[in-house]
Amino acid sequence: MSLQIALVLLGATALVLVIIVSFIHNRPSLGAGRFSSSRIIGLLKPKLAGDDSKKTPRYSYREPSLVPAAQFRLEPIRIRQFQATRATRSDESDSDTDNSAENGSKMLLDENFSQLPIKIDYWAKMTGETAAMCYDALSVFRHHEPQLEHAHLIHGRSELTKAWVNLEDGSSSDAFTDLVVSVQLVSDQGAVTGSELTRTNSLIYELSEKFDRKCQFNMTPEEAIIHAENLDRFCKNYDLLVIIVISAISEKQFRRDAIQLIAEESNMYLGDEGMYHFSNLDTVFNGFTLADRFEPGKLDASTINDSSTNELVLFMSVPRVVDPVTVFDQMTETALHLSSKLSGQLLDPDGDPISKDNMCNIREQVEHIHQIFRSVGIETGSPDALRLF
Repeated sequence: MSLQIALVLLGATALVLVIIVSFIHNRPSLGAGRFSSSRIIGLLKPKLAGDDSKKTPRYSYREPSLVPAAQFRLEPIRIRQFQATRATRSDESDSDTDNSAENGSKMLLDENFSQLPIKIDYWAKMTGETAAMCYDALSVFRHHEPQLEHAHLIHGRSELTKAWVNLEDGSSSDAFTDLVVSVQLVSDQGAVTGSELTRTNSLIYELSEKFDRKCQFNMTPEEAIIHAENLDRFCKNYDLLVIIVISAISEKQFRRDAIQLIAEESNMYLGDEGMYHFSNLDTVFNGFTLADRFEPGKLDASTINDSSTNELVLFMSVPRVVDPVTVFDQMTETALHLSSKLSGQLLDPDGDPISKDNMCNIREQVEHIHQIFRSVGIETGSPDALRLF
């Protein structure tokens, strides 16, 4: 009996030992616990980072006050009629409204621009030992000029001063050692075409043959077409105006003599076209313009019969000013001053109020556009920018 009890106790003890050993081998250790926690955190961080990255930057979508220059027109009708027209469309379906809102916003940054350097001109340099007379070279150039649609130039290195001179500005007796013919790849009509490059090459080869010169091109015509299309897309994407509308409240009107007084207080001057301008540079225009919202835009009371208006518009070209952020700040300050003095309100071109947050968004987008220009090697307000925009 005692032997049976001893065997039972021995079996029970062995079973307990097996259970304890099994538990020790299979339970997670402290080190394993730390690894597991860090692994979970490591999995969560990319997700959290991904969520943050999905937040849309302020400059991803264009504010309504940033308008493509090609779309800017002074209103031929009064704003109240314009707003009434908008109101009649308010019963459209939600899907149509959503689609129009989506189409109205356009991505500002096109990453493809950073993949291909921006080139503005297609050119060929012709070098030789004999002098080319200005009159003879211009005769060939002007013979081909009517067939060339985009801006073409011919320059020569003066035999006397060694300086580069536009032959159009030279005298007929000037002599040149080297010649350069260039064509701008983009104009208001769009990108240069292959047929125009062919006509340009005909001009270059005739000059080369006439003056016994070797030709050196900066790129092939095929490469020029690619660069022209890239530049044309860039220009269309970033030829933007900042527009701020100052609207009278209710049925009030802005008297033109009051506008003139406030504009002059704001250091603005009256231009030949009857609009007021502000420029922070004396040598070139570098600022913004104040006009009547309605055609013809004139504010000069002496040239029009209407003594008042109910809407004004301030606008600036982002590519054409040297420091667009500073110019925007000056335009904003002027808009607030005019609005306060005239008891008006600030609106975007769609007729919606402009809030402080909208102003911050516009300013950030203007700064972002400025950085994009710098990244492709074109300074806003530079001679190259003024050629393109």
